[in-house]
Amino acid sequence: MAGAGAAWTAARAPHRFSLRRVGTMGLNRRRYPVPSCVRSLLLLSLLMPSLAGAFDCDELLATARGAEQLQARTHGLERAYVNDCLGGDKDTWPPARMLAFELNLNQFATVAGLRSAASQVAERIAGDARNAGGNAATAQLRGWFEAVSKNADRVGARLAGQQGLNRPPARMDHWQVAFDPTGRWMLPVIDDDDIGAEALRPACRAPGPQCDAVTEDVILLLRQVKLMERVVNLSVERPATENLHQRLRVHHRQWTAYLTEARSQMPWELAFNAWRYRAARDHYCDTPGGMCGAPESQWILLHPGVALEYLQGQESGERVEPALTLELVGYNRWSWRNDGSIGRGLGASLVTTASDRSGKSVLGYGVMFHLNHRISVGVTQRGDETAFFVGYDLWRTAPGRVDPLRDRFRGQ
Repeated sequence: MAGAGAAWTAARAPHRFSLRRVGTMGLNRRRYPVPSCVRSLLLLSLLMPSLAGAFDCDELLATARGAEQLQARTHGLERAYVNDCLGGDKDTWPPARMLAFELNLNQFATVAGLRSAASQVAERIAGDARNAGGNAATAQLRGWFEAVSKNADRVGARLAGQQGLNRPPARMDHWQVAFDPTGRWMLPVIDDDDIGAEALRPACRAPGPQCDAVTEDVILLLRQVKLMERVVNLSVERPATENLHQRLRVHHRQWTAYLTEARSQMPWELAFNAWRYRAARDHYCDTPGGMCGAPESQWILLHPGVALEYLQGQESGERVEPALTLELVGYNRWSWRNDGSIGRGLGASLVTTASDRSGKSVLGYGVMFHLNHRISVGVTQRGDETAFFVGYDLWRTAPGRVDPLRDRFRGQ
């Protein structure tokens, strides 16, 4: 009776799907249990055809080309474009496949080489758009192909000239069709509010050769637009973005090294070096108000420290003694590596040392040399004797103070 009841329920409501009935295959669930994973796999197998069809380019294009209703055609074109089936990575159209090969980022050693190749691709797309415009089904489509051609030529010329491409260009990001909820298609490069409906509606009031011809023109137009979107993305926007991120990383690393790895600075030294830096800001900044790298040198002014001093004339056991140092004025310089890390530094200072030595002058005057930022060696004259000393820069800037110190240093 349980089986008969299930059959009667299915007959009365054929449109309702019961996972419970399918999962148990019509058997008593307590006597013949089916694992939940099997039921999940069964449900997934039933849904897979519809999921696969949702992103099948051939099916989307078949709908765009063969649907009798205008709304179905435009929806098919929209889905095909959004899912990269028109000029995108999933399109089997030969120019789309060729672009993926021609602008493969792995085959270019420099961004300049990539952009040179991209300029040739853009010029070819411009020529194809001109040819397509000459054969377009309507005057409106001919105007759109002409707009695409002129803008593609403009992009190609900029890529070939390498002008102004270190920063994201203001008008290079308009190769993107936008679809709003009302069904309008907007493409800034064409400067039209609704390219889809305007092209298809007059010709596709009823299926026929004219509608099919206009549909093919719109498909070709969208393919060429998508190709140009990929050209701009690969040759301009992505390198510019990656270059921006790389410069940010390099500058951040430079400032961190300047404040934590170069010779330490007292507040008055920071103030003086910041004043020098701001006076020569254009040398360090990419653009006015833009990112600024760290300086590659520092002045040393009245910088205190400690050292171990050797004096030959003292008794055995008293020749090496601690001493205080004061660098009167000095200069330290280095170079930055490509990754933003600090190179080896070399500097020198006029210095005075102080230590209490039996029968000797308390103060010594001389020269101090800085090796690789931290280690210093020097020689001073103490009366009629020469003293040698070794110092080490013990001061360190706490990591948490790097950002505020950097901003104050740059005057931000």
